[in-house]
Amino acid sequence: MINTIAQGATGFARWGLAQGQGELVGGIYQELIVPVLTVRSQRGGPSSAKQAAIEVANLPYQITNRIFSVRVQLGGQLAMFSEPSPVLPLLLSGAEQAGHVGMATGASLDPVSGTVSLVPGQPADIAFLLTDDRVDAVRIVVRDPATDAPLYSSPQEIPVKLGVG
Repeated sequence: MINTIAQGATGFARWGLAQGQGELVGGIYQELIVPVLTVRSQRGGPSSAKQAAIEVANLPYQITNRIFSVRVQLGGQLAMFSEPSPVLPLLLSGAEQAGHVGMATGASLDPVSGTVSLVPGQPADIAFLLTDDRVDAVRIVVRDPATDAPLYSSPQEIPVKLGVG
């Protein structure tokens, strides 16, 4: 392409130019058009597509017992798969784990890894076990076990009021 431009392209007769008059003299590279793309994006938390991947209902407004349950269902892009999708639900207080899944109905629980396999379109009740009773508040977080990417995080911290000790 550059050689054709430098030596003069043929076929300019239709524009009234004779053979070789299309030749570039001197700064070949200065006269080339180079497209420049600028991509701007905002950094932030999980995208809305990822937030909609897991739907969580029946969130408690406060935790008064070490065992409580929520209803979880695949939504968004994950709901289009017919195979069960594993997720890792956790209870976090700050960056520390304060609990884990103890039981699941409507989904299969792997007690060793703590993952729950959710069937698309089928809600599952997940029972959490609070293991650290010294925390003031927790968040329910659901992660992708393969990438550790957050799929859901409760909108606000849930206060813990156990009435012990």
